[in-house]
Amino acid sequence: MNTSPQKTPRRSGSLYVFALMIGVGLILTLKLGLGVNEGWTKSATDPENHQSIRFTIAKGTTGKQVAKDLKAQGLVSSEWAFYNYLKENKWGDKIQFGTFELSPAMTPEVIVKVITSENGQALFTIPEGWTIDQIDARLVSWGLTTSGEFKACTETCDFSDYTFLEGASGLEGYLFPDSFFIDPGSFEVKGFIRQLLNNFEAKALTAENQKILSESGRTLNEVVIMGSIVEREGLLDEDLSIISGILWKRYDSGWRLDADATLIYVTGKTTISGADLELDSPYNTRKVKGLPPTPIGNPGLASLSAALHPQTTNYWFYLNDSITGKAHFATTTEEHAANKQEWL
Repeated sequence: MNTSPQKTPRRSGSLYVFALMIGVGLILTLKLGLGVNEGWTKSATDPENHQSIRFTIAKGTTGKQVAKDLKAQGLVSSEWAFYNYLKENKWGDKIQFGTFELSPAMTPEVIVKVITSENGQALFTIPEGWTIDQIDARLVSWGLTTSGEFKACTETCDFSDYTFLEGASGLEGYLFPDSFFIDPGSFEVKGFIRQLLNNFEAKALTAENQKILSESGRTLNEVVIMGSIVEREGLLDEDLSIISGILWKRYDSGWRLDADATLIYVTGKTTISGADLELDSPYNTRKVKGLPPTPIGNPGLASLSAALHPQTTNYWFYLNDSITGKAHFATTTEEHAANKQEWL
């Protein structure tokens, strides 16, 4: 009997190749998914929103419920991603119970650090440009101090070991804005102020900045004062160095600074009236020449850098677009008047 040679079955080989491709695909998918997840954990829901939100985790709350509650309060953008992040890193069992101060500006990575911290630490944020009075009020709202306690310590506690404060009229301007982990159970006002001063020294007084300051011929206090004005006068980082250049040029030329921010600081108002323009105060730079006697807030690094690195231009005037915040510059009063007509 004539038999044909038996063909080697190919189905099992095809299945093997197919399974291998599926496996590789799954590995790639998992790796890509992990990469997206890692990026997500470093992305806040709203980086500019530092509003403090009290978030309570009751005893027995599961990680899945925590993720759901965080999403409901706008603190994370994805319930599933946050829960998956907890599971992947086995943090579900480390969640602490209690009330935490969180904000939409926190990344999921930071939120996890806060709610799993065994010493009950909370993240306390001081926005750029805030004054001592504003910091004092936030500490009170957190139940960390009594009203005026923080402000009083800035005025009466001894910080003479910080040599960079020589020539300064107080601590306004030197309490570097940032986010700090604090333990509400052991919070101490003077220690916290030292933490802020240490942060200023570490981030603002780098060797390079001190060299530039020395070469500029200006004092540190002058630069901090100007930085605090630039912080309030400019709305976009891209405009700060130009605004700084204009203000320094006015100052060096014997002009008034004409900075509304200094008047707002001393009046405590959000807008200026005609009567305010006549206020007899060294902070009224619409009336008197020179810098105000102290900083008008605690500037962030971008504004301090702009005060230290002013951009030289032909401009003498600026105003901010009331809608976009973009600064518009002018060389003459006529150009400035036209900008007012168009942008305000």
